Amino acid sequence: MPGKEPQLPAPAAPRPSWSGTAETFLKGFSWIAALFVLARVLSLLTQFLAAKFLGPAEFGKTSLILALSSVIQILPMLGFPLAMSRFAASVADDHSRARTVSSTFLLFLFWTAASLTFLTPLSSFLAAAAGMDGHEWVLCMAIAFLTAAHLVIGGSLQGLTRFRQRGFVEALYGTAALAVFVSFLLRGRFSWDYLIYSYIAALGAAGVYGLFPLRSHLR
Repeated sequence: MPGKEPQLPAPAAPRPSWSGTAETFLKGFSWIAALFVLARVLSLLTQFLAAKFLGPAEFGKTSLILALSSVIQILPMLGFPLAMSRFAASVADDHSRARTVSSTFLLFLFWTAASLTFLTPLSSFLAAAAGMDGHEWVLCMAIAFLTAAHLVIGGSLQGLTRFRQRGFVEALYGTAALAVFVSFLLRGRFSWDYLIYSYIAALGAAGVYGLFPLRSHLR
């Protein structure tokens, strides 16, 4: 129409870019992938040394204890690692996130105490059913509950997008287990329980390291 200004073409829509969440995920995945691979390599090296120096009978006993502990640890975990990795990530502000992590972790501690209370009277029966003596059963329980705590701490770090610390927790576990076990071998300790002691020490060290960056969220 006469006197009407021509319409300018609409500006092109901006190209979609990666969101901050996607970038954080990719960076975190690279840290976790690299450090988990390192932890796995160290774990395989520890098992290779154990099989070589302990012999089939001693190494087989260790494998039996670890296999049974992986079943027992299901009771204290009961989904807590998944809850930690999901709930904390879904909360926006830091105060609510800290409250979520603290509450879930406290609930895990109460449930762990309840699980120990439930299993302790059954220890003699369960140990006999598994073909273990008292010493073997105690180490089996220690590995089971420490592994559960290790996974819950790792889930908390992952939920708070502390991917680097999450990876370092696994790498520290693999490194400490190998270092402690090698120190036992150098001192002539060639029995199965020293491999279990190495795993216990490594889980303890990794747990303490993992709790340090969570200190502000455990109120």
